[in-house]
Amino acid sequence: MAITKDYSDLYPDIYPWLPGCPPGIITSAIQRQARAFCERSEAWRQQLDSINLKDGILRYELEPDWDAELRRVSEVRINTEDGVDAGNVGELIPPDQYRYEPRECELILNDGYEPREDVDKGLEVKVILVPRRLATKIDPVFLDRWQIAIIGGVMRYLAAMPGKKWSNATLAATSNVDYIRGIADARRDLDLDGTNATLSISA
Repeated sequence: MAITKDYSDLYPDIYPWLPGCPPGIITSAIQRQARAFCERSEAWRQQLDSINLKDGILRYELEPDWDAELRRVSEVRINTEDGVDAGNVGELIPPDQYRYEPRECELILNDGYEPREDVDKGLEVKVILVPRRLATKIDPVFLDRWQIAIIGGVMRYLAAMPGKKWSNATLAATSNVDYIRGIADARRDLDLDGTNATLSISA
């Protein structure tokens, strides 16, 4: 089972800057801002566990390890039994040769890629994830990498609230810099990656 990190682990880096802000409001802000950061940056990426191909089957269920929604599929590779045995990475499938159905959480291959044999671990899929709205735990590797940006998003959101004990326009402005920089860094990582999200972040 994947190791997760609780959002409350971020409290020590947030609460001292927002005196009097209730923990429940901080948690809600972390949930909101972590999700917004992932939506805007596509920073949370995962290589799913290898999927067994089935002869003649085009539809495959995708299962992220986390309490997360699968935003989109970023890469699909299909392999043969000999290729798996040889340690090959498999054939990269063009994006127009598959589609992702969010409601069923299924990857659907086009007819031209219909498997002609059963292949254990013959399908490799990389995805972009977004935390669910009420999630309280997240991949610790992802959080360690992007916590400055997420904390920045939380503090800019809370400090900008008018008429609160913790309202602080200056803090909101400076925290926004960390948030925007994190989004820019994540997008640059995607561009440098060359395939629009093949970096795998997982525990």
